[in-house]
Amino acid sequence: MIVRALRSRLHGHPEDREAGVALVELIVAMFVTLIMLTLIARLFAQVMNASTDNQSTREGIGVAGTVMDEMTRVIRQGARVSTSQTTSEGAVLAGSTATSLTIDSFVDAAVAPSQAAISPTRVVFSVDSRGNLLEQRYAGTVAGGYVSFSSTATTRTVNGPLTTDPSNPMFAYADGTGTAVLPGAGGLTAMQANSVASVTVTVTVANTLSTGDDPVQLTNEVTMPNIAILNGGF
Repeated sequence: MIVRALRSRLHGHPEDREAGVALVELIVAMFVTLIMLTLIARLFAQVMNASTDNQSTREGIGVAGTVMDEMTRVIRQGARVSTSQTTSEGAVLAGSTATSLTIDSFVDAAVAPSQAAISPTRVVFSVDSRGNLLEQRYAGTVAGGYVSFSSTATTRTVNGPLTTDPSNPMFAYADGTGTAVLPGAGGLTAMQANSVASVTVTVTVANTLSTGDDPVQLTNEVTMPNIAILNGGF
């Protein structure tokens, strides 16, 4: 009706054209235009927010996947190691907590030219102050059937940032029967660590580019076949 009235004013009878367009009609037309522009702006903002959410989710899945793959690969190769005639440790070492893990593993193991057996590696996973997962590797050397580890670590940042969620700890431990092994304030004791046969890993990555979506979270229970064999299987 507004457009028809304007058209009538502009193209109708000469007397109508001379009358001009009423101020009320102009105000109404401007008001309708403003409403349309507002709706278009809201639609554009929704599309942009959805795109940002999707991008953040994809990035979170990528980070979580990289972290989970690396920790699973190391833990699955965990093995009991003898460091002396009187000391034999489980794959998971004492002091491991809900947010840090120390494990002896045959990950990427190879026979050195001067050795007759493959050497394990002591791996420490922890989260730095920025939320990035750090991996420290201490090379092992086999001599006389016993293993000694280097005092110098090779450190790298796997990926991040990760989110620490007390209700979903990064590392949860269980023995060969599936019973939970709960670390105390100082981490696992030597007896507890020696009984660990599987580690449940939970990786949480916050959706930092948006405010609406839940964080990306991956969970995987990783069993250690080398430990299971020694314990008579699960």
